[in-house]
Amino acid sequence: MSTEATKIVKKLKENGRVKDITGQTFGRLTAREFLYTKEGHGAIWRCECSCGGEKEVAARKLLAKGRAAVRSCGCLTREMRDKQKVVGQKWGMLTAVEFSHYVKRPHSTQRQVWLFRCDCGTEKKIEMGNVRSGATRSCGCMQNPGIDISGERFGRLQAIRPTGKKDKYFNILWECQCDCGNTAIAATNFLRNGSIKSCGCLHREANQLKIGAPTEEMMATRLLATKVPSKANTSGTVGVSYSRRSGKWMAYIEYKGVKYRLGNFGEKQDAIEARQVAERLLHNPVISKHWDEIPEKKKKNFTQYLVEKEGLNEIEVQQKLIEINTLPEDDPMLKGIEQIRNIKKSNK
Repeated sequence: MSTEATKIVKKLKENGRVKDITGQTFGRLTAREFLYTKEGHGAIWRCECSCGGEKEVAARKLLAKGRAAVRSCGCLTREMRDKQKVVGQKWGMLTAVEFSHYVKRPHSTQRQVWLFRCDCGTEKKIEMGNVRSGATRSCGCMQNPGIDISGERFGRLQAIRPTGKKDKYFNILWECQCDCGNTAIAATNFLRNGSIKSCGCLHREANQLKIGAPTEEMMATRLLATKVPSKANTSGTVGVSYSRRSGKWMAYIEYKGVKYRLGNFGEKQDAIEARQVAERLLHNPVISKHWDEIPEKKKKNFTQYLVEKEGLNEIEVQQKLIEINTLPEDDPMLKGIEQIRNIKKSNK
């Protein structure tokens, strides 16, 4: 503090108007020199920040507590904002996980040290400046000449030999033999950290289970359920709807993921009959073949629908079930589609 400033502080202190805080530390700020007084703010001090910056701060804000307090030149706020943006970002093979600490280097300001996760699975604390500048791109595995993993198993894959090539992260690529019989090329780090376990067959099998490719038994249950119209159905019959554009009733049926249009009809009853013919040709044989595997709840719902909605008595319900469970002669699976196409042609 200059001699003149010292005299001012001493005089103000004697008058009880200012408190001498020279050398005191408040967060990252250290009060170095009294500058002047400002109306409405009081004594203004020049403070040095631990990041190397300087800031003029009112003494009352340094002495305050809570949200009103000033504890840095502004670097603390910027760093907190930057930290939120940095987490999850990737440079080379390194992904930022969390802030760790600060490190002081000679003739420089403090530097941030972050915890990074490398693509090889290793976690390491590295200076953020080195990562952002591109000086550091991995945990050190890029400089690794390579590990011999020949003969080792990774899931369904067995490493055979190195290909002599590297991926964009400088990881050695290995030729591997999969249990399904295929060969695959995979990088050492992805094999070792478990990211790759097969040639792709494991992923395909998992997708099949997830999607749930329907078996014939499952298909029979679904087909029986489609005989009961949903609450959203306005025609009263599944596969029959009115087209305002043509002014006619349309009939259609779906089978094994394919939608067949049975034609447009002037009368609703004709469209219903076309749908019923198509069901006898395509749906009923599948339902009949796997009738015993269909859950009892689905059968009960269908029987209840026949009684309550269609007004059938017990004998008529039994006749309906017999009709469903009676397989037509020959193989309707192949002939049915062709007959439906003929129905469509005759109604154009």
